[in-house]
Amino acid sequence: MDGSAWHGGYDTADSWTARRLRTVRQQIRRALDDAPHGPLKLWTRRHVRTRHRGEPDRVPLVCRRFESEGFELLWLSEPDAGYGAGAHRFTGPPRPWHPGLRMFESVGYDVLRGRPGVAAS
Repeated sequence: MDGSAWHGGYDTADSWTARRLRTVRQQIRRALDDAPHGPLKLWTRRHVRTRHRGEPDRVPLVCRRFESEGFELLWLSEPDAGYGAGAHRFTGPPRPWHPGLRMFESVGYDVLRGRPGVAAS
């Protein structure tokens, strides 16, 4: 997929990418409004990660992974929204920060097509 064409959807008001961006911004505003006064470290409090909801719908799997890491689900988009987005809050005990440590890695369809169980689109 052409990354430039994919990002071009943000310029079309009713595209799924523009709707998703509005939703993510709304969830970030809500997280900031609900936070106590004082300095914020957004990465330790809440995060909004996005994904498609097409088959196979991996959003429930991602939510379970967040839950297993000490995150509470605050909000999740409906399966028919045209995109998948969720907001979680970390409720576990503080952990030391390890630069470069990742829970997930974003990869393109070119990488996914080479993995077992992933259908070509």
